Amino acid sequence: MLKLRLFFSLLLASAIMLATAAPGRADDAATILAKHFAFVGWSGAAPAFHSLVTEIKVSDKSGKLQAAGQIRHLGLAYREDTRSVRTGRESSTGFTGNVAWQSDSNGFTTPILGDAARLAIDRDIIFSEAYSSLPAAVRPSLRIAGERDPVVRVTPQHLPPFDLAFDPSNGALVQATIAPDTNITEVLRVDAYSEVLPGKRVISAFHFQSSDYRYALSEFQPNVALPVDEVEPPSQTATWTYGNPKPFPIKITQYRVLVKASVNGVPGTFIIDSGADGIVFSRNFAKKADLKSVGHAKATGVAGSSQENLVRVRSIEIGGNTLSNINASSTEESGLGADGLIGFPLFADAITTIDFSNGTLQIQDPATMHPSKAAGIHAILDLYSEIPQVPMKIDGRIPVDTFLDTGDPYLVLIPKSLVFQQHLTMLVDNTLSGYFSAHVPVGGVGGRYQIGDCGRVDSIAFGPIVYQNPKTCETTSFIGYRALVGLDFLRQFKRIIFDYPQSRMIFVPKLAAH
Repeated sequence: MLKLRLFFSLLLASAIMLATAAPGRADDAATILAKHFAFVGWSGAAPAFHSLVTEIKVSDKSGKLQAAGQIRHLGLAYREDTRSVRTGRESSTGFTGNVAWQSDSNGFTTPILGDAARLAIDRDIIFSEAYSSLPAAVRPSLRIAGERDPVVRVTPQHLPPFDLAFDPSNGALVQATIAPDTNITEVLRVDAYSEVLPGKRVISAFHFQSSDYRYALSEFQPNVALPVDEVEPPSQTATWTYGNPKPFPIKITQYRVLVKASVNGVPGTFIIDSGADGIVFSRNFAKKADLKSVGHAKATGVAGSSQENLVRVRSIEIGGNTLSNINASSTEESGLGADGLIGFPLFADAITTIDFSNGTLQIQDPATMHPSKAAGIHAILDLYSEIPQVPMKIDGRIPVDTFLDTGDPYLVLIPKSLVFQQHLTMLVDNTLSGYFSAHVPVGGVGGRYQIGDCGRVDSIAFGPIVYQNPKTCETTSFIGYRALVGLDFLRQFKRIIFDYPQSRMIFVPKLAAH
């Protein structure tokens, strides 16, 4: 069950309260929007339907089908279920009317917070035509597809503004630029409209400027009876049986956090990897545990991508607790030094504590364990990628959304583009012997490596905890104001409590933490 924080519910609800009186707008903006709402035949202030069910197909640029599914709308609330053609696995995203959420192929559901949530809610407002009462102003026109299109900027409360470019001939939306002039800008291009009721149109084909995927909507069913639970998150398929709430020993080395576990009764040693969005076994271990391939997928991450076999796991027993009915994968992972790695599913529906001082792991039932009053630094997580992210600062001045990766031995990774944009200076050892420490092979998926240009930044700070002169490497695997910190940073804490059901982590410092 999705556990929601009241703070975020109230914040996001206030962002889309269309009944709030909007400040006066320029006549030009009102005229442009009136033409658009006349074209579609409705607006969020006077909706054409109370519910809408539609089929969705996702294709690549060549037209090859990649995924298909269904979207169910009930007012501003919606749920989108899609099944990958290649893997056969299902995932869901949605919006309750208050909180955006996502659910993976195991049915683990987490709230979408931060920038990802704000972008998702803006998209929902645009597709629901729910901006007729929001503040709006004319912006400079844009030349799209050879003609100048009038642009209106809409500014919802507590959300990024979005610029809407309209076809001057009929008022159809041509392009939506969400969060313009920021590092999270998203450009959505509208490719087609369809009439779902006489004189009532909705967007039926679109794509994002930064993506090769194309989205097509069809088989519209307006005003169908739709119970509220049809737009709520799906039931969880993978489940925990909590048999041991006490800490149990694990092995913490300079480079890895290792745990012993039994997969379908076969014992093995696995890396605890908060930087992985799933569970991955080595091909050899998968064979020993008789994990049959049920499909194939491509895993993407630092240093590139790799091909994986998809497997179904009956049970994983860890320290007297059992995770059952899990989707996982296997790969030809070279240099792993273990039988596999366990990522997001370990944390998704449990209170998981890694105690670095005592070398223990603890897995507890979130229904009985409530760490909200635990001592330490409490951080709200962005779990949009199923990898925890928290805000940090580089050199005391550059804010970055930072991945926390127990599977990365020691490095701090930052985008190469950020180094140039922010004129970051990294201290580099230019001696002959220092060349090798300044050009480090950064491990990634599939055993691949990316040679990173490395040095030392002044600091990376998380709240009051400052990591001085960390070894830092540039990467092209991600862009924007992002970073990744590995085990060398995380082990500076006495223990870390992973409370994913509440999108939270609690960091307990050592007495002499730095």
